[in-house]
Amino acid sequence: MSSSSSSYSSDALDFETEHKLEPVFDSPRMSRRSLRLVTTASYSSGDSQAIDS
Repeated sequence: MSSSSSSYSSDALDFETEHKLEPVFDSPRMSRRSLRLVTTASYSSGDSQAIDS
């Protein structure tokens, strides 16, 4: 673990490994669902629902 590398990348890799997001992103439906969760958390507006429609 060299601190010279981006800590964000390390955390992201650890998060993906622990939660095993690879198969999730493999599925278009699941990836869209996670994107919707991200948009909802980021904007907290009704616009996010338009993605699901």
